[in-house]
Amino acid sequence: MKKISFLLVLFLCLRPATAQVADVQRPLVLSDAVLPTPSKEPLLDPRIFNPEFYRKFNPSLGLTTDQEAIQQWTSAGANHCLRGSFYFYGIDYLKRYADLGLAPGACDSAIRQFVTYGFNQGRIGAFDSYPIVFDFNYYVDVANNPDINLLYSSGAWDQVDVEIDWLQNEIAVRRVASAFFSIGDYQARYPDVSGLRPEQALFQYVTKGQADRRLGKFLWADPLEWSAVVAATQNPVVTAAPNDLVRSFTAANGKPTTVIVKSPKWYISPSAPYPSSVHICDVPPPNANNDWNNFTTFLTPQGVKAGCDVVRLAPNSSYHLVLPQHQPPQLDYVPESLALPTDQ
Repeated sequence: MKKISFLLVLFLCLRPATAQVADVQRPLVLSDAVLPTPSKEPLLDPRIFNPEFYRKFNPSLGLTTDQEAIQQWTSAGANHCLRGSFYFYGIDYLKRYADLGLAPGACDSAIRQFVTYGFNQGRIGAFDSYPIVFDFNYYVDVANNPDINLLYSSGAWDQVDVEIDWLQNEIAVRRVASAFFSIGDYQARYPDVSGLRPEQALFQYVTKGQADRRLGKFLWADPLEWSAVVAATQNPVVTAAPNDLVRSFTAANGKPTTVIVKSPKWYISPSAPYPSSVHICDVPPPNANNDWNNFTTFLTPQGVKAGCDVVRLAPNSSYHLVLPQHQPPQLDYVPESLALPTDQ
């Protein structure tokens, strides 16, 4: 009797847990709502504040340590709309996003809005550090800005020094800092921004130009112009040659579709079978590993394998070749035309 009572008590204790598991199995709901990201210290969020940046960007404050920078920023700097990092500037943020309803100069409120909601909403913290106009890796590349590369690679400047130089000096001279945007090109291409100051042109592109599908580089073709060129030069119908691979299927829109895989131009299949005097050596199918050793059994530095007139790969196969370094010129396996012997 005691055993039965114990089992009954155990079963009753387990029942609520089973019900709780069933309760959490709810249907998945997809939503594009932006959830807030609470922060205990929004003023010290790394997107908002970098003590090294703050000290170097605001030398008049006379700050020598990170602790001094933190103290000054949290007590006065943020409220006075000073810039605390490369990635956020309260004055820019308030200027661009008037829809927030924040009063001019309310940089403390702008910081809290950005950290809690704005970043998750895709809002940009500072227009002059937007990745489309400033790409750090592109900027310090020796091929793009050798003088900046020398200062950075030698250790004379660190990343913060490079960023501050861009903000304080290089925007004004229209230095290119991205593969996707050039202030000079942008102003030369669009007359309505040609008379703006460099920083104004940069701001216009980030806040409006991109949305209008404007191009940041002068040499890029306009999408409509490029489409017209393609339409004028591209053959509307591709016809299959004898060696091409043709596959037909029904597309997702329900329409019949044909795909033609063009054969390499250098490959000319014989119009008739090889004569019996031609010895054909067949390379085994690929083995999913490096087929180099297997492949070079038939194609050697001295030519094709002895006794082979023609080396033929397995049909419908893709060979995986890991080429050794410093290949000698003899290992040139691009097929060439071969005059075949004829039956006597």
